[in-house]
Amino acid sequence: MLRTGDCETLQAAVDTLVHTPPPRLRTHLTRVAASRRLPTWTESLAGGDGDALQRLGDALRTYHLETLAPFWQRIHAHGDADRVIRLHRLLRGGTDGLLSGLGPRFRWRQPVLEADYPVNHAVDWARPTPTARTDDVPLGPLLGHTRAAVLGATPTGASTVELARMQAVTHPAISQHLKVLRAAGLVITVRKAGRSFHVATAEGRALLRSGERGEIP
Repeated sequence: MLRTGDCETLQAAVDTLVHTPPPRLRTHLTRVAASRRLPTWTESLAGGDGDALQRLGDALRTYHLETLAPFWQRIHAHGDADRVIRLHRLLRGGTDGLLSGLGPRFRWRQPVLEADYPVNHAVDWARPTPTARTDDVPLGPLLGHTRAAVLGATPTGASTVELARMQAVTHPAISQHLKVLRAAGLVITVRKAGRSFHVATAEGRALLRSGERGEIP
């Protein structure tokens, strides 16, 4: 069994796939077919055949339940461990250190990150600056507004200095909030060369999602 909304996320993704408009299906499958030979059954998908789409959705759900779901907690643990490794590389070598060590399928040629992909496609990314406010945080009544705002700023990672500046509080105060969040298993901290970088764990992210959905009283 999956936890913390993962089933809902999977179902939503499958539903989105099954209800993809036929013109979009044809466009994407045509692009993929330009670089590789596709099986004949994809012709039905390209035509928007409802039965074919439903069978594909059923196959994805079955694959997930039999192949991924039994190991989902372990997958999450490995993902969290890898995030810590990436944070070490970020602290040690900045953006270059982080992106240059992603593996053979990724190539960092500043300012472009290249990845193996079936078709030629460019994506522009911009990381949003965390702007959590202490007076407008769903988890405020549960954790306290400042502590909830600190947690809300950590899904993409933040340093102690950044958190103190965002919340307009002292470094010792931020450190105390982080100590409580770490003890609860909601945040992990990586320290390197005198700097600390904090990132929400899977449990912390799940709690944030619950607060956004209004499931926390």
